[in-house]
Amino acid sequence: MSRSESNTTPTISATDESQGTSDTRIKVDFNQHGKPIGRNAAKFSTRLGCLTRTHCPPIYAEWPDEGLKDNKLDLWKGIQAEFIVPEEYKDAQLVHANQLWKNWKSSLRRHCDKYSTINTCIGSDFTST
Repeated sequence: MSRSESNTTPTISATDESQGTSDTRIKVDFNQHGKPIGRNAAKFSTRLGCLTRTHCPPIYAEWPDEGLKDNKLDLWKGIQAEFIVPEEYKDAQLVHANQLWKNWKSSLRRHCDKYSTINTCIGSDFTST
């Protein structure tokens, strides 16, 4: 195997027979606790964080909030679209997404708590003149 081949991201091609289309998703390995391991673990975790921030807004107080139910479903669909993740790891990945979401909300809070108003926090781009 050449050096360039060893540095490529392993993927599994899946063909959707009903649609006649083929898509390539990244294969992710998991340990017995549902934690991503191996070559694609960091890529998966980074993308999980991005998708979590995209689909789960910080306006909800808690992760179990009923309002986030559809958002979490969309998050899972987004992960499934890009990565090969067996359904048995769904709960563990949503727990991981919860951690990422809470960390993100916490960092937003630390930043915004320095200011007296939300308009001051987010800057003049969003305030009326």
